[in-house]
Amino acid sequence: MEYRTLARCTQRSILLGLLILLLMPGSAQAQDFKVGGHFGFVIPMVTRIDGETITVGDNFVIGFPFGLSLSKWDNVAFDMEFVPLVDNDPVSVDLLVHPGIIFTLPQNFVLGVRAAWEVDSDAVGFTPLIAKAFPLGSSGVSFFAELDIPIRWRTINDDTVGSIAVAAHFGFGF
Repeated sequence: MEYRTLARCTQRSILLGLLILLLMPGSAQAQDFKVGGHFGFVIPMVTRIDGETITVGDNFVIGFPFGLSLSKWDNVAFDMEFVPLVDNDPVSVDLLVHPGIIFTLPQNFVLGVRAAWEVDSDAVGFTPLIAKAFPLGSSGVSFFAELDIPIRWRTINDDTVGSIAVAAHFGFGF
């Protein structure tokens, strides 16, 4: 997929998320919105692609996610995440654009799903996730541990190939 196409998809995702939030009842009052964010690191532990299983020991990849969230209610947020991905085989850096909807559950659990576009490749897909937050006192900051299941499709040698991975994501949210 070409960069311009990905840029248009990303712009449309951001605009759609903001439009949904703005159309919520009572949304005209800006003070009703809560802004949050997060940053951390993510490591794909195991990936299955084109009949091959790749583990973190076979190819070390690390991402450094950061995101901003906009929420009208206490239990749902639009979260725009960007993830620079560093791959060691071959050495490369890619950018993952990762908008999503995040739902807060009881006992500091979070459930969500993100759309996914890898800017420097033709990979597209989505990422279901579940996380547990551990509040750090009354500061409003939490440490979190998250399990991600990235599902992607890409073209390899003129064939569309799917992949699924299990990734560990750790970080801080505010």
